Amino acid sequence: MTAAITICCREKDAAGGVMPAIERYRSKRIEAVRDAAAKAGLPFYILSGRFGLLLPEDPIPYYDYLLPPEEAAGLSVGIRKRLRQDEIGRVILFIPDPELDPKSIPYREAVRMATEGAAELEVRHVPPFPETL
Repeated sequence: MTAAITICCREKDAAGGVMPAIERYRSKRIEAVRDAAAKAGLPFYILSGRFGLLLPEDPIPYYDYLLPPEEAAGLSVGIRKRLRQDEIGRVILFIPDPELDPKSIPYREAVRMATEGAAELEVRHVPPFPETL
């Protein structure tokens, strides 16, 4: 099965308690990838540096965390486990161009390590935002 994945964002709803990931994150990129995945009938995940691969409905608290490069390998272990658990054999990763957003590099590396030998990986830089997959 193919899955669409994008990374989390800095802009979040700061309300207390927990809320679904799709409501916590405030990003046009996340919304665009979610909508394109839904149109294509693909599962959609958000990659959090703190919580790993999240489904849109997964409840999360407010947090402020940027994945440092030295933690990408550790995060990749959880990503690989989730991909196997959900029987994902192909990943389309929608991520900002690292030349424009170098902070995205550890997230891309975590997914690359997680898929190595386990799933096919296609990386697409956004924007432009996908309308269809």
